[in-house]
Amino acid sequence: MKKMLFALALTISAAGFAAEDIRIDLAANTGLVCNSVSRGLTASPAIWMKEKQDQRLLIRASSTPDWKQYSFQITPKGDGTIDLNIMSNQKNRNVCYDKVQVKGAILKNGDFETMNSKGLPEGWILNTEVLSSEGAASGKYCVRANHDRRAMQRIRVKAGQMVEISFMAKSAK
Repeated sequence: MKKMLFALALTISAAGFAAEDIRIDLAANTGLVCNSVSRGLTASPAIWMKEKQDQRLLIRASSTPDWKQYSFQITPKGDGTIDLNIMSNQKNRNVCYDKVQVKGAILKNGDFETMNSKGLPEGWILNTEVLSSEGAASGKYCVRANHDRRAMQRIRVKAGQMVEISFMAKSAK
């Protein structure tokens, strides 16, 4: 009976983890404080980084088939940079992102519409397979990311100045 209950608990926890596929990683060279998250989002430090765990913040949620707006607010402890990594929590589950906006810092091309000479969204580091025209929330393009195929942009932040990041996301078809 104990083995069956353990197996059931393990299955339920794995299913819960699998459903949480939206993931944005913030990797900073300064400490970060998460002030708030919108409904449905969770935020947690990277506890595996031990004494530097406040320099990495994981934002997660479960995606839906339709575009949904999310937002969170952070405050950096010092002047520095944050790598905004748009991804999924899993290798085999893609999530679409669009309309990434930042208040309190500068983010370039959050709608992925302005292209550089290589045909990729200006300001972002990503591979061509991450760019998608699969029913973007606005404009023609969005990002279709998973754990290993990500989009990244570095933003400059000021100590004590709150930064609000909002984005739209949905599960990819």
